[in-house]
Amino acid sequence: MKVFMFSILSKILCLLPMRKIIIFESNPDCSDNTEMVFNEMIKRQINRHYKLVWLVKDIGKCKNRYSDIKNVRLISKNSATYRYYYSFFSRAFITSNDFPYKRRKDQYYIYLAHGCALKDAKGKHSIPQDCPDCDVLTISDYMAKYDAENLSCSEANMRVLGYPRNDKLFSSNKIDLNNLFSPGEINKFIYWLPTFRQHKNKVSYSNISIPILYDDNICKGINECARQHNVFVIVKPHPCQDISYIKAMKLSNLCFIDDDFLKNFSIDNYELLNSADALLTDYSSVYYDFLLADKPIGLCWDDFDEYSKREGFRVDPNFIMSGGEKIYNEEDLKCFIIRIANNDDILAKERNKICSLVHKYKDGNSTVRTVDYIISELQR
Repeated sequence: MKVFMFSILSKILCLLPMRKIIIFESNPDCSDNTEMVFNEMIKRQINRHYKLVWLVKDIGKCKNRYSDIKNVRLISKNSATYRYYYSFFSRAFITSNDFPYKRRKDQYYIYLAHGCALKDAKGKHSIPQDCPDCDVLTISDYMAKYDAENLSCSEANMRVLGYPRNDKLFSSNKIDLNNLFSPGEINKFIYWLPTFRQHKNKVSYSNISIPILYDDNICKGINECARQHNVFVIVKPHPCQDISYIKAMKLSNLCFIDDDFLKNFSIDNYELLNSADALLTDYSSVYYDFLLADKPIGLCWDDFDEYSKREGFRVDPNFIMSGGEKIYNEEDLKCFIIRIANNDDILAKERNKICSLVHKYKDGNSTVRTVDYIISELQR
């Protein structure tokens, strides 16, 4: 009966005119590619003509974020307000993680994505069937095919504009990491972003949590190597990662941070990435992004065979990730740390070759391009 009544209500509401409302969504709330687009729209004073509405999980954490900006509102993703009003009357949806439902065919929808195809994710995060005309952001013609396959949509949906968040990798404004982490006068900083393997919801793609760092003794050994060579390693596990095995350790040159850490210091992932001297990751699409920084990349490859069998890849990882140094064990990681300390960039040519293949734009203007495109669609 409820379904029937809602169906009748939907038909009635769809007869009413849409409002000048734009919905924004991301995970974490108010972040990533969507935040960059939102900020550019505020810069252009789009909020003089449209109400800009953030769809969030936790209003309490975000409530004061835009309180001084006119015509901006936050609402809960699960609220009746969204279900019965905004989903029907909003003119456009700009998202980068979830696919909030829309009710009309003529509502504009653009998915800014939160990472290019690397792992095989087909069937796990797809464009909704009721949104076949959704625009989807990607970084190059080469990647468009793989992104479309992962999202179960057509290549015709793909828009090669570059990721807005990557513009931060071109910024001359660097974070003073010595001041942020207070380790003394450190010469080099490595930012480590492992993908998730053991999900908090008990989905497991590997028998390990954080690669290489299997126990306290290895952590201490890596820390000592970093200390001796005046390098600081910052590890930020994936937000979905189960890291319950990691004990609280007080180490001088190796530390773990999370989203709350970034929030407390009013910085984000890409500002920190831009300020680091090298990236450590594994099967994460942040690899693609960091290619734009033209700095060394280390790839923790110790569970590659197991991960390949459980999760699999959309692209050939050995080819596409040839710009990163493979790290299989503690000693390999120590060698990588020492190379960073000594400015020994052994894969610069390979990295630049792959960067040119997977990135159409290397100009730091993806946000402007994306907003120009969205505005042109709204004016049609």
